[in-house]
Amino acid sequence: MDNEKKATIFALLTVAFWSTVATAFKIGLETLQPAQLIFLAASTSTVLFFLLLLLTKKISLLSQLSWSGLLHAALLGAFNPFVYYLVLFEAYSLLPAQVAQPINMVWPIVLVLLSAPLLKQKITGRSIIALIISFAGVFMIASQGSFFSLAKSNPWGIALGLFSAFVWSLYWIFNVKNKTDELIKLFLNFLFGTLYLLIYLPVFSDFNFTFGKSFWAGIYVGVFEVGLSFFFWMKALSLTKHNARIANLIYISPFLSLIFIHFVLGEDIYITTILGIVFIVAGILFQQAGKQKIKQMYQLFLSKMNRLKLLTTVIVLLALAACNSFPEPEKKLTANDYVYEAFNEWYLWYDQLPELDPNDFENYDTLIDSLKVDADRWSFAASYTDVMNLFEKGEYKGFGAGFVLDHDRHIKISHVYTNSPMGKLGVERAWTVRSVNGYTVDQLDEVNKALASSEPVDFVLADHNQKAHQFTVQKEAFIMNTVLYSSIIEKQGKKIAYLVFDSFVEASKNELEPVFANFKNEQITDLIVDLRYNGGGVVDIAEMMVGMIGGSKVKGQVVSTLMHNDKKSDLNNATISEYDSITVEIDQVYFITTSGTASASELLINNLSPFMDVKLVGSNTHGKPVGMYILSVKDIDLAILPISFKNVNYLGFGDYFGGLPAHIIEADDLDHNWGHPEETMLATAVNDIVNPALAVRSLHKSALVNQQQMLPYKGINQIINAW
Repeated sequence: MDNEKKATIFALLTVAFWSTVATAFKIGLETLQPAQLIFLAASTSTVLFFLLLLLTKKISLLSQLSWSGLLHAALLGAFNPFVYYLVLFEAYSLLPAQVAQPINMVWPIVLVLLSAPLLKQKITGRSIIALIISFAGVFMIASQGSFFSLAKSNPWGIALGLFSAFVWSLYWIFNVKNKTDELIKLFLNFLFGTLYLLIYLPVFSDFNFTFGKSFWAGIYVGVFEVGLSFFFWMKALSLTKHNARIANLIYISPFLSLIFIHFVLGEDIYITTILGIVFIVAGILFQQAGKQKIKQMYQLFLSKMNRLKLLTTVIVLLALAACNSFPEPEKKLTANDYVYEAFNEWYLWYDQLPELDPNDFENYDTLIDSLKVDADRWSFAASYTDVMNLFEKGEYKGFGAGFVLDHDRHIKISHVYTNSPMGKLGVERAWTVRSVNGYTVDQLDEVNKALASSEPVDFVLADHNQKAHQFTVQKEAFIMNTVLYSSIIEKQGKKIAYLVFDSFVEASKNELEPVFANFKNEQITDLIVDLRYNGGGVVDIAEMMVGMIGGSKVKGQVVSTLMHNDKKSDLNNATISEYDSITVEIDQVYFITTSGTASASELLINNLSPFMDVKLVGSNTHGKPVGMYILSVKDIDLAILPISFKNVNYLGFGDYFGGLPAHIIEADDLDHNWGHPEETMLATAVNDIVNPALAVRSLHKSALVNQQQMLPYKGINQIINAW
């Protein structure tokens, strides 16, 4: 069975579990008080999360938590499960299940409202419309079949249901920037929540439990509302390449739950409940949808109205609204149409786009070249599968090596990934490329064409001892190691940590945390982060590294702000550094940089600069203070990545299109492997740490830097600077 089928099975199991919990809540509350029910559920979840930590071998991460991390977990545990479920279960005790369950669903809308004062985000007109739509659904549900009257409703129960959405939204806001492992977070939240309940119960309730169906309903809630449901849901998202498709399945749950509520609890389902859920879900999805997507959905909705019954039409509308890809229009669009549409909606400089027919261009590459403004060297489109494999798993198809032209016009291997075709052959950094398919450096255009092709390539290489090696290498898919090298250098009483970090992908977290844990345990005094070939990647990993390096200096601070075009201004947001799981407390950090240091690498450097002493050794960085989103058209395996936002740091600085300047100029040493004490860039940084002095800009070194250049990369290869 392939991973997509497994992901779908795990997701559907989760939906099935969540569809039963409203019924389980009501059964539990038949003889148990709300506090008793949540105590049973929370303590069960705590035990289950502990077992899952053992099963997934993450239990050791608990020892790496700081005191501030534990205090944060204690605070979050007060919100969830303690206050949230006390309020929610009180609402369930006062309301029919078909009323209490959907009212709690409005939390995404409440979240948008709370984001304005707490995260300084703008409330848009779309958010207000979404609020009106969703709360119209709340009114319908509260009417319990009366449509225009609330005579049957319990106002206190409705208020508690809405307040539970408020509490959950606060929990989400305080939790969203916390980079601690999700399973660790939930275990600690529920552990502290259970401790709070141990104090609460003897004062406001009691421990008088009877072993009946209500007791077992509490155990069931603990296992299936949070425990196994969370584990299966995370498993589904880790297996799929189509997160949006899997996430959309969650909207089945409130409708499916009505079946259990009717046949198990015996509640007659009101038509107002069904319509109210439709309105609430529609409001949530309207809030999430883009303007163009909404327009297309509406046009499609009108075209279907004359042919479909009301319920079928609603289901079609909801399914399309939930999709994060472009909905398929009635006229089949080409890849070029999708690219042009994406640029007009998301491009940071959309107001400078030319008016043109996108289908006049041979392919989307030539179209994008004609759309990009002069400042844009990066927007591209590629296979959606390839892009997601790279950013999520660190997987790409290639030789697994970078190629650089040095100042003597030799083609050198800049870096090699361990599990790549080149890595398995024993190729190392600083080897010389004598020929590629028989072409030498004098036929550089032919060399570049061969490296970019999908055909097997004949290489003649020379190792560090100038011994020749001949290989025929075929590009293969492999998982790259983003930590290329790490060590601790002890010199003149200093403990200097050295890390060569190559790309910011989701999988990097699992590589970085053990390295930084070792640095912390060794009580390093200084840190050198080598980003010379790091072309960027996922912003979340860069933000995590800001916390790892900045530690207490950045904790709780606004470290960056993302700014979008005026069509997407509702996405502008400030990032508060909350990561504190594994940090090093140092006063200064050195970065080794070249023109290949770009995007998320520059964001890391720029975001740390206001809070600590930051020094750059090497040459000026690439100069990419902007970023992109992955816009997907999955039906044709297309990912579109237009420049969509710019970054500014705590001081409001983000104008570095010319690159961040190096403090000490040094040429890339392509004659030594990583960590070699004579490797020029590393040696220069170490010497400046142990013998701090003003570095003099050398014209000779500047000339050497200017004579070096990476061989050209396009698409996803420009992010990793490798073929």
